[in-house]
Amino acid sequence: MRRTSLFIVTFIFFSFLQVGAQPGKANRPMQRSIEQRVDLLAKRLNLSEEQKKNVQKIFEEHDKKMKKVFEENRGNRRAVQAANDELREQTRTQIMNLLDEKQKEAYKAYLKERQDQAKRGRQRSPQRPARRR
Repeated sequence: MRRTSLFIVTFIFFSFLQVGAQPGKANRPMQRSIEQRVDLLAKRLNLSEEQKKNVQKIFEEHDKKMKKVFEENRGNRRAVQAANDELREQTRTQIMNLLDEKQKEAYKAYLKERQDQAKRGRQRSPQRPARRR
């Protein structure tokens, strides 16, 4: 009886460890909300109220499209990544079209800064071996 109880307790303990180790939103870095992204750009680019409203609409549309892409391409990382790259470029172009020349320069600098941060992040992370299929 004592062995059985110990086995059950051990099994439950390791089951909880496995559930906690499952990848999900809790293990991902927090993504900024639409409002946070709009506020960040508003501060960096000195957006007018009208521009802020338009940028918010663009981000909302982008998020809707990305959600649809994820739903339609479950398990197909390459398709999701390709669609994400295309949507990101469309979003950036739409935002760029809302800006005056000074804001465009600031936006380009912001995007370059983000790109540099992403490169540094990839350089720090260890290279994973390629998966074989």
